[in-house]
Amino acid sequence: MSFYFRQTWTDYRLQYNFSDIDVMEIDTKLIGDLWVPDVYIINEKKANFHDITVPNKLINIYPDGRVFYSTRISGTFSCNMNLYKYPLDRQICEIKFESYAFSANTIVVRWQPTASILKDGLELPQFNLTKQKAFICDGIYYGGTIFAADEFMF
Repeated sequence: MSFYFRQTWTDYRLQYNFSDIDVMEIDTKLIGDLWVPDVYIINEKKANFHDITVPNKLINIYPDGRVFYSTRISGTFSCNMNLYKYPLDRQICEIKFESYAFSANTIVVRWQPTASILKDGLELPQFNLTKQKAFICDGIYYGGTIFAADEFMF
C-alpha cells in the first residue's frame, strides 16, 4: 500500500506572532531539527519513505504552535486472515499505529473524523473494499506503561 501519512499536533514552543505570516512552510532539510512524534506502524513488514526527487515530507507551522506533518510511505503490512468460509469470507485488515517510546501522558494518537480518503478509481484485484473504520486501541505494555494507539480497518 502507498499512502500519505499526515499528523497534526501542538508544540507551544513553536508559537509565533508575525502579522504577515499565516503559516511557516519548513524546508525538508530542517525537519530533523524539530520534534516529531515517534509514531510507527505496528504491523509493518517492510516500508519506505519516498525521496525522489526530494524527500516527500512537509511540515507547516501555524501561529498558535499547531504543526502539520505529512510524508509519503509505501509498504507491506501483515493482515491476519480467517479463511474458514473461503471463498465466501470477509476479511478485516488493520493498519495499527502507536508511539514507540512515549506513554499516553506525552502522545495520544487519535484519528481525525475523516480518517482516510481513498483515491477515486482505486481497484484491488480479487478484492472489494467495503468499509473503513478508525478505532482506538490503547494498551498496557510491560512495566504498566500505557501507550496511545489507533487502528484503521479496511
